[in-house]
Amino acid sequence: MKKEAVGYKPENLVATDIPGTWKAMEAVYDSGKARAIGISNFSKKKLGDLLDIARIPPAVNQVECHPSWQQHKLREFCKFKGVHLSGYSPLGSPGTTWLKGEVLKHPVLGATAEKLGKTPAQVALRWGLQMGHIVLPKSTNESRIKENLDVFSWSIPDDLFAKFSEIEQTLSQYKTMEDLWDGEIQALFYELILGTTQQIFLCFSGFSNATRVPSSSAPVLVVVIFWRIHLFSGERYEIRT
Repeated sequence: MKKEAVGYKPENLVATDIPGTWKAMEAVYDSGKARAIGISNFSKKKLGDLLDIARIPPAVNQVECHPSWQQHKLREFCKFKGVHLSGYSPLGSPGTTWLKGEVLKHPVLGATAEKLGKTPAQVALRWGLQMGHIVLPKSTNESRIKENLDVFSWSIPDDLFAKFSEIEQTLSQYKTMEDLWDGEIQALFYELILGTTQQIFLCFSGFSNATRVPSSSAPVLVVVIFWRIHLFSGERYEIRT
């Protein structure tokens, strides 16, 4: 945002500088302060543009991903380019209005869960693991947390797994963001894309420090260090009570 600007109007926005920001992140990697650097909410086109200029390719691209938004094109592109896909909101954020909240009520998940003696949430998480990407659920309920962890000792059989490909892929409510996301709508928070404060979280030796970047920097860049992925402040994910 431009200084003293009010409101998310096009004329108030400062153009992002993804190449410049990525170069700065590469410098962090070169310094040894980060073992890996990555991105979040990059479409296939934006990822391709970044790879064209990147000296160090991103290790991971974190996007919304679940059975109702499977990111087919982006997934294949990431796989081809050697960029790991990480899925936030793997349960579709039940109870919220800004992301797809009805994922767990889909008949395919319900039928699969019943046959396997699992919950729809466990089936959704297991689907993501079998698709080969990271799943990032969140809960404040102890029993739900334990349930979310119980997804490694079993699998979805091939015949049931195949039915997930029949699930209609629905877009989020942010259809006006299509131009921004190159026709690959991903359920994003308006504040995340156009917010006045952008932060990149750097994790050093198990703890994180919030490092502000210039307002001209892309608001969707993140740093990935070890196995921890630190996102932007203010985001909410699968809070199940």
